[in-house]
Amino acid sequence: MTKAQQEWIDLQKLLKMQKPSKRPTIPIGHFRKWCFDRAVHKHGWWWTMMTLVFIIHIIALMQVYILKRY
Repeated sequence: MTKAQQEWIDLQKLLKMQKPSKRPTIPIGHFRKWCFDRAVHKHGWWWTMMTLVFIIHIIALMQVYILKRY
């Protein structure tokens, strides 16, 4: 086989070895379950609130930068 053919076969073997990661089991305990839900589920009020906090923080940093320039 040529070098390109061997690289293609190696790539195919590598792709066959790749498997999706398994999601961990839901933890026991109220607080740990709550933290797990916040980390796994990317929609809802928590996600929206954190996005707004980040946007406000970025705007505040931009204002500090602009005020220092003038």
